[in-house]
Amino acid sequence: MTSTAPEPVGVIPGGGSATRLAPLPCSKELLPVGFRQTSRGPRPKVIANYLVDGFRLAGARQVFWLIDRTKADIMQYFGSGADFGTRMAYVPTEASPSVVHTVDAAYAFLRDRHVLFGFPDIIFEPALAPRKLWERLQQRGVDVVLGAVPAPPEQIADRVDIGAEGRALQIRVKPADCPWHDAWILAAWAPRFTSFLHTWLQALQASPASDGVGAELYMGDVLQAAIQAGLSIEVETFQDGSFIDAGTPAGLEAAISRHGSSNGWSHSASTTVGVGETSHTTHGSVPPGRRG
Repeated sequence: MTSTAPEPVGVIPGGGSATRLAPLPCSKELLPVGFRQTSRGPRPKVIANYLVDGFRLAGARQVFWLIDRTKADIMQYFGSGADFGTRMAYVPTEASPSVVHTVDAAYAFLRDRHVLFGFPDIIFEPALAPRKLWERLQQRGVDVVLGAVPAPPEQIADRVDIGAEGRALQIRVKPADCPWHDAWILAAWAPRFTSFLHTWLQALQASPASDGVGAELYMGDVLQAAIQAGLSIEVETFQDGSFIDAGTPAGLEAAISRHGSSNGWSHSASTTVGVGETSHTTHGSVPPGRRG
């Protein structure tokens, strides 16, 4: 009996309120940054399209959008996904307190799936990074593979300490001062991690000490808990990679400046780009591990 190779699905958390860019005429994920080629000629390319492209290039034929009920414009724009080379499915959330809660809201759909995960307002290079994560996940048989790029010290983002053979030793969530140079921006994971996230969150919510989990949770928190629990987590580092957080005014300006030509987005990825955060408490699109 021949076993069928697993196929990844893309997962995009889109529950944030984009307070750092407010007021906006639409969801921040739909702000145009550059152009894409279509059968009708060049058309505006929205921020989230970069992540969708990365998932498609990695072989994900289905993408799950986890969106707040107020963001119906995302569903109207991407529709079935036919124009973007994937099938789109939408899981509504309502006032999700964190990206961890947002991902867990789709547990019934994801528990047996292999997941490619990214943030819709992070524009990353190289474009094939999700494919590299997916290939490593299959080859190594680990629970999680994180995609990381070097980030300047002033960039507030989750940092990962990488050991021998790319093993993730520890993750710190947006530390103010950290000797580690690599920030994770993408992930690929097997069903075991989805189950761990679900069980971990349930236990946290049931704990009397949590008092209903008032503090915001980040993906870095559950990844660190998974490391401590013995799950196998490795890191694929893109030394020449870069990312722009287009969820801030300065980041959006940088993204438009870099990708705003009709020629589309360059895949050369020769310069590291990172736009610093200003607060640990803002939500919407705080870099990796933020509100979903």
